[in-house]
Amino acid sequence: LLCGGPHPTVLPETMPDCFDHVVIGEGESAAADIVEGRARGRVVQGVRVPDLDLLPWPDYGHFIKKPYNWKLQLFGAAPIEPVLSLNTTRGCPFDCTFCGVRHVAGPGYRAVSADRLVSKLEEYKAAYGLRGVYFREDNFTLDRPRLERFCDLMVARKVGLRWACESRVANLTGPVIAKMAASGCAGVY
Repeated sequence: LLCGGPHPTVLPETMPDCFDHVVIGEGESAAADIVEGRARGRVVQGVRVPDLDLLPWPDYGHFIKKPYNWKLQLFGAAPIEPVLSLNTTRGCPFDCTFCGVRHVAGPGYRAVSADRLVSKLEEYKAAYGLRGVYFREDNFTLDRPRLERFCDLMVARKVGLRWACESRVANLTGPVIAKMAASGCAGVY
């Protein structure tokens, strides 16, 4: 049994003894080290992944038919399903004192490319009947060229998914919001 994320990264000594391993930082290499028996000790340091396009995508085929809540209700509209929750960026250039993102992801901001992201959404739609996606990450809209490329691709390829994301208000303008809406965005948190 292992745990990771902001709390374990910042305060690993507070994790209950029920956890065999406490992962600090990003978890991909640490999880592989644990599963393959290379991890020594309870606290395992993760390695920062510099290029998120190199990471494999989740295989939802193992889970999509399970009785999880795959619905997302957006601002009073009828729920749609299935909706996947994805995280396609890491890090943050801001230095908010209340946030633990920089502790886990390190400095800077990295993102899966818009082209790779849209291709994967098309694949998930074909494989699982995907109807929506929630980008559960702190700064989906931070990289304006990436965001606009994503929106343009969603429209040009007629992907036809509803989506929602999280954003800082300062990242948004009227024209950007209009482009997001035209590409399927139904909500911003």
